[in-house]
Formats: sequence, structure tokens, C-alpha cells
Amino acid sequence: MAPINIVFSSDENFFKYTVVTLLSVLRNLTEDRRVCVYVLTDTPLSDELLKKASSLNAIREFELHNLIVDASQFENIRTTPGITLATYYRLVMHNVLPQDMARCIYLDSDIIVRKPLSEVYDIDMSGFLFAGVQDSISYVYNRRFGLPDRSAHINAGVTVVNLAFARSLPFSSMINEYLSGHRYLITLGDQQIINSVFHNLIKYLPVTWNVHGSMFLPDWREQNAGTNNSFSLAELDEAANDPALIHYTYKRKPWASGEHPRAGDWWDCALQTQFFTEQMRPAEAAPEKPKVEKRVPPPTQVPSPKKGQKKKASILSRVRGYLKSVADLRRTRLELRNAEQSLSALSAKVSTKLAAPPTASQLPSPPLVPYYLLDQQSAMLLASVGQRPLPKNFDARTFLEGIPEHQRWSTNGEPKDLDGGFHENLKTILKSPNVRRGLDLSETDGLILLVQRLRQDLYWKALHAANSYHKQLLFVETTFFGAFAPYFETSAPPLLRKSFGYVFDDMGYYFDARNPSRLETFLNSEESKLSERESDRARTLIEKIILNGITKYNYRPPSPPSSFVFPSNGVLLVDQKSNDASIEFGAASEKTFELMIQAAIQENPDAPIFLKLHPDNRGRNRHTFDGRVSLLPDECKLTGALDQCAKLYVVTSQVGFEGVLRGKEVHVFGLPFYSGWGLTHDRQRLPRRARALSVEELFHAACIRQSIYVDPRTGKLIDLEDALDFILEMRDGVRMPSITAA
Repeated sequence: MAPINIVFSSDENFFKYTVVTLLSVLRNLTEDRRVCVYVLTDTPLSDELLKKASSLNAIREFELHNLIVDASQFENIRTTPGITLATYYRLVMHNVLPQDMARCIYLDSDIIVRKPLSEVYDIDMSGFLFAGVQDSISYVYNRRFGLPDRSAHINAGVTVVNLAFARSLPFSSMINEYLSGHRYLITLGDQQIINSVFHNLIKYLPVTWNVHGSMFLPDWREQNAGTNNSFSLAELDEAANDPALIHYTYKRKPWASGEHPRAGDWWDCALQTQFFTEQMRPAEAAPEKPKVEKRVPPPTQVPSPKKGQKKKASILSRVRGYLKSVADLRRTRLELRNAEQSLSALSAKVSTKLAAPPTASQLPSPPLVPYYLLDQQSAMLLASVGQRPLPKNFDARTFLEGIPEHQRWSTNGEPKDLDGGFHENLKTILKSPNVRRGLDLSETDGLILLVQRLRQDLYWKALHAANSYHKQLLFVETTFFGAFAPYFETSAPPLLRKSFGYVFDDMGYYFDARNPSRLETFLNSEESKLSERESDRARTLIEKIILNGITKYNYRPPSPPSSFVFPSNGVLLVDQKSNDASIEFGAASEKTFELMIQAAIQENPDAPIFLKLHPDNRGRNRHTFDGRVSLLPDECKLTGALDQCAKLYVVTSQVGFEGVLRGKEVHVFGLPFYSGWGLTHDRQRLPRRARALSVEELFHAACIRQSIYVDPRTGKLIDLEDALDFILEMRDGVRMPSITAA
């Protein structure tokens, strides 16, 4: 029979755990069959380590080979915490393993095998590149990586590999092509790469051959079976009760803790190697004594005496009854004495508590700082941030092309938004996988504010670091024509539910009117005047946006055609999400919308008036208006209404900016970035904005100079022209190409 080829990735420090896994494999192999073990490392293992591993030949004969691998191309690719570069060796092993080897099984080193490995090693791999057990949260990972839920997604720690098939493919080229567009987006290491690139060439193994993570927890199995994976509860229960292979991915490893319910299995193997002793076992990992269930014997059935017949008690039974009474009396006295002692101790403890001052946790929570004070303090701190030493000029493209690769950016954005979420492409734009929370200030190259929340501690820490230590601080927000679909629009393909364009500012958010942003400062300067070439470019792009009805979000699920036609003399009012930051920091409130509605009614007595509700406000009666105001039908495209309306009323909405681009009469009730430049009818003035701008100057500064775009398919920075083409391609039904082996 063909040999069983087993492959490990390891290093000098981790090799002792590799040997434990190998021992578990050897002692469960029952066939008389050649076994070849290959350990992939970046430097040769010491003779002493290899000698200790070779001692396992006493259990079962095997061949041991240490192969040196160069995986430096993966050196700066992020993976899960605690996982070293060695995890990527399996992506190049087809080049270093013997070229006549047709198949192997790859095993992580935190594994115990409990049944003959040949049961899965010899499966039919025709047409498949990899075989493995479905990951416990495969659906979650697939959504994060932009794949359909039901795509094959294995836990890569146990993988049967069809090496002959791999060598027939441009295997390395396919991986490199994926890395070119996703290098900074990888969060799950080689497992993410394997499943993203080759998911159409993966075969599932029975779950018993990789029982990992929380699969051993009954509550987890009940909550996740069939929800975050395709497993049935019955097969998960069966695998957890009698696993063929235990993969210790649950919390801490068994050599460090006994938390894993099967930590004892690992130690049973570890103690048979030359690397571990009983003294090294964590105390909580000691084998548990078997629990013997106490069963109460059924009462002895004594036949009832016949009527008129008295039951005679024997002398022995009387003695037994007397002794039992004495024992019961003694037990009762002991219980009373213990209860008295417990009450006495409790009384003393209560007295001590009453005498001692209350701890911090016992004190009532201090009242929250009034919000208007937070508003005032943040405005003052932002003013200081904007006055720190800054470069004279700042435009997004020049800045981003000049920053080094792999910088560490601390952010107040949500982790779920950055790792597979709406803001994931920001990591590609910044050329770094290290855009996350939790970085210490000493290891932070720069700070990014993705949200302006005055009750968030991270927001204040970022302002403090920028102001006190002159740390680079960027205010980042999805740009005006830089998205295709909102993240929660699940009917859109996952990869299209991510922002691919951002406004970058080093002074403040463009929507925060309390202090000048870089965008406002630039527009206020003579430098914002355009050359003829720049003006022509801006005009061409504006025409393209209007002609094609491009807006902030450009995905619309299939719906029946609308017969509604917006009247040419109609007035359009635009609602906004109630907690929109542009309202809060644009000198507006809920009442501002009421004032806007009343003004539109009074100023347009003979015109039809329509209110476009924000999708998040649908079904909620937020505004008061009379019968003269109608709700714009949902099926009516907002861009179509914008093209037809005579007047537009907004508070701070981007729709007002889109109205300006169309040359509409735009009435503005807040202080958005596009008001105050002579292009809108403003109900509030902002004296800082002193220049009269052209539409092209406003557009060029906001959408070209201060905005940046990335092609999510290639990871390359692109111009706005290319970004608009991408939107049109996706909207017209051209599917985003995925790099797979399909």
C-alpha cells in the first residue's frame, strides 16, 4: 500500500508539541504500512530534538524528515494572535515535498489523534485539491470573506492534500493573485487564503476528524448547529462524545491550562514523550476522578398485614430502629451547631461590612457629564488639534502614496467594520493590516477617527494623543460617491457591501461646522481655483454622475417599475437618519426638520411638496406636516426626483450637495460642508466661509482632492473616473470576478 505521508509545520520552540501529536498518530495506526513524517521549518532542527522525536520508533516505525522552507513572502500578512509564520508553510509545501509524492495529510501541532489516520487519509480525492472538516463557524467566515454562506470552508488544521492535482494547477500564481488584492485584508492566515481561492475544490470530511473550538460545549452545539454551519446537532453530539481527532483551538492550550474538557487526553500522550513530566501538568489539568452517581435503592416492599392481624417486629428490627434514632438525633445536633457557627460568622461579616466604608463598586454611579459640555470641550480640543503643526498642503492621494507600508493605525472604529465589514477596504488604502483598536500609544504610528462619538473613550484618547504628542490624526469618512450598497443590504453581494472611497482630512471632519476642516480651509483659499483642465475634468465627472443617476448608494434590489413621475414644479424635502453626525455637528436638531417642513409649505403655496423619508425612519412618525406634504413613493428613485424637482429643501443631507451639482435651488437649514459658498440658499451663516465658489471648485475639492478610491478587485488606488465605471459595471449586473479555481 502507498505510504502515509504526514506533514507538520513547526519550529524549535513548538517542536515538542508536534512530537505529542505525532505520538498520538503512531499509537493508533494499526496497518503494517510505511509512515513518512515531514517537518517543515525555516531553519534546521537540532540533532537533540530530532533524536527525541526518533525515540517514538519504539511505538511504531516511521521515517522522519526535516525540510527547510522559505515562506518570507507571507512575513507581513496578518493572521490570528499566537499563530507564527510557520502556518503558511503548507502553501508552499508542494514545492519542497518529494515530487513523486501524490498525497499527504497536514496536521497542526495542537492535535491528538484517537483513531487510525488511514480512515481519512485514503479517501477518494478525485477532482478535489483539499479535504477537511467544515469550520465550526463556516458561514460567519464566508460572509466576512465575501463568499456565499454555503461555500466549502474548512478548518485548515487537518487537511488531506492532493499534491498531484496541486502541481497540475498554477497553484502559487493563484495564491499570489489573491494576495495582490487582499494582502492587507487577511485576518485568518492561510485558512482564509485556502478557502477563498480554492473553495470549489474542497471536500468535507466527517466532523469527528477535527473536533475543534467550542464543539465540546453542549450549549454551543445547540446554538450553532445548522445556524453558523451545516452540521446537525446529532453529528456534533456524536463527534464530541467520541472524537477521532481533538484539535485544541478552545481557549488556552492544554499544556498551559486544564480548561479544555479533553485536556487529559493530551497529557496522556505528552507524558509518553521525552519532553513532558507530571510536574509540568497544570494543576487543574489533573485527571478527574470518575463521578459515581449515587442511586437510592428502592424501598423494601413489605407485605401489608391481613385485616385484624398485628405486625410483629423482631428484636433485631427494634434495635436497628433505636440505633437509627440515636444517629438521627446526633446528626440533627451537628447540623444545628454548624448552623449556629455559620450564622455567627455571617453576623460578624455583616457587622464588618457596615462598619467599613463602601468600595467604589458599591457607590452610586456618578451622573453623566451633560452633553452640551462634551460638545463644548470637544470643539475646543478639535480647535487645538487643527492648529498643531501641519503640512501646508494636504490632499488624500499624495498623502497616502507617501506613507510607509505596514504602519500601525489605532482607530475608534468597530472591529466588525474593519475585519470583513463595511470599512475593510480602508486597510488596503492604508497599505496595512494593522488598523484596529487596542494598540498602545507607544506602538501607534497614527490614529484614525472613523466615528465622532462624544461619549466614546477612544475618541477622546485620539484627540488627546494628537494634541499632546503630535501623533498623526486622520478623520476618515466614506466619500460622497464611494459605495455601492450599505453593509446590511444582504441582497447585494458581500464584496459590494463595503466602502471603496473615503474622504481624508487631517484637521477635522468635513461635516463638523464647529471648526474648520482641511476641506473648508482649502476652499477658503485661492488655491482652490481650478485650471481650465481641472475645471473640464470636474464638469465631465459631474455630468457622468447626473446622467447615470449615481449617488451615495447605488444598489437597488429588483422591484416593479414605478409609474410615479415627479412634477416639474414640485418641491422635494429630504429626511435624514435621526442620529446622523452631520445633523449633530451641523448646527441642527430634530426641530430643524420641522422648521424646514413649515418653511417649504409657507414658501411654496401652490406647488406640490414631497418628503423623501430616510429608510431607517420608515414607519416612524418623526415629523409633523399637513396634507400638503406627500411621502415620496419608495419605488421612486431619489436621483430621478432630484432631476425633476424645482426646489430642494435639506438640513445637512448629501442630497443637497447632489442638488448643487444639478444646479437646483437648494435651501439649507443646517451647516453642511457645501453651504456658505454662494451656491445654496442658507438659513444659517458661517462667517468663516468667505469665498464664492463655482460648482466645479466645490466638487473638485471634495470628491477629487480630499477623496481617495480603491478598486476592491485589485487593491489598487484608482481615480474617480474608474470608481464611477466600477459602480456602473456592478449596477449593470457585471459580477465581481473572484479568484478561485472554479
